[in-house]
Amino acid sequence: MYSVRDGRRVLALVYGGMSPEHDVSVRSAQSVLSVIDRTRFAVLLVYISREGLWAVSDAPSDADVDERTMRMAHGKKADVSFLAAVDVVFPMLHGPMGEDGTIQGMLDVLGVPYVGCGVLASAIGMDKISMKHVCAARGIPQCRWMAVVARDFARDAARVRARIAQSIGYPCFVKPSRGGSSLGISRVAAPDALDEALEEALRHDARLIIEEALHVREIEVGMLGGEDVRTSVVGEVRCPSVFYDTAAKYSSAHTELIVPAPIDDDIADAARALAVDAYEAIDARGLARVDFFYRESDRALLLNEINTMPGFTSMSMYPKLWMHSGVAIDVLVQTLIDQAMRHSCSSVQIGVP
Repeated sequence: MYSVRDGRRVLALVYGGMSPEHDVSVRSAQSVLSVIDRTRFAVLLVYISREGLWAVSDAPSDADVDERTMRMAHGKKADVSFLAAVDVVFPMLHGPMGEDGTIQGMLDVLGVPYVGCGVLASAIGMDKISMKHVCAARGIPQCRWMAVVARDFARDAARVRARIAQSIGYPCFVKPSRGGSSLGISRVAAPDALDEALEEALRHDARLIIEEALHVREIEVGMLGGEDVRTSVVGEVRCPSVFYDTAAKYSSAHTELIVPAPIDDDIADAARALAVDAYEAIDARGLARVDFFYRESDRALLLNEINTMPGFTSMSMYPKLWMHSGVAIDVLVQTLIDQAMRHSCSSVQIGVP
């Protein structure tokens, strides 16, 4: 359906999606498209609408990322067969139905190489409960937490409230287990605000995680590669709100992304080592951003989460971490694409002796 001219390979940049992080994905795709080497790759823009319609443009300019343009010109029901003919896919999707192993599994079945983590790492990284179990088995330190599922709250809300008070206490954070961009997260200062926070989180996911609220700094490490994984310098996020919520991430002029983080060298080294442990624990490859809480009172590092497809917007930490590590965004994007294609060439095929 789509052909390569002038000997260039075909790269499909998939973005948008049906998750609440749709808008962030569109902005990330704009950044990625602007630095792809068009002398090496003919780019297909593959836009997925919030309703699941797919739109494809085979001669994109940077302006074509605009979702309204794509929807008006090319929108139709999903037919993914054309992806089997491309050379590599960059799934610039955030959140459920994109970053959670779903599209990765589809691409594996089609036999198409793609940027980023595989099915297992994507699914574990998206689900905070699973991620915490896997990393705890690896011995990676974390804050106190517990899981709550929707059926438990529906059957016996009083018992759930009592468990939270006994196991975690207040203040605490209530989070959807599967999600990103801080959507559905609340800081609960006292028991009378718990039900509202639980109901808000349950609008985003049927699986929730409750964490103790600590007086900590938030630091982050960028990961790049597979068996030869590299770590970036350590960055720190500082924001005026009580936690790093959606507004602070994408619209606050007062949020500070400090790179490198003003921490002692031994703490930075320890954060990078723990980031490698977490990355390997979930079998990640390609890229990820590993986030930690740093408690200055006892110099403790606590794993917060692993983001297997971090944002590439102008306010995103991941490209900033690598820029300050000597890797410009165009080199970063090209490295990710090259890694994806090399991984495909070296992968062991199931059932082939």
